Amino acid sequence: MGMLGHKIPAYIYGKSNIVRLVLLLPYSVLRFYFSYQKKERLLRLLAEDRAEAANKLSKD
Repeated sequence: MGMLGHKIPAYIYGKSNIVRLVLLLPYSVLRFYFSYQKKERLLRLLAEDRAEAANKLSKD
């Protein structure tokens, strides 16, 4: 039983849905990119702080 006999509803191709897709897809991608970039920066800072703390402990 395939999907060959089913038609896609017309409301999926509506103008408002295409506009939503065009506006929300780049927004979602940018939001994901910047959140990933922020997490990478925070992890790098955490690793640097951990390395500094280890250096201080080894000097004492």
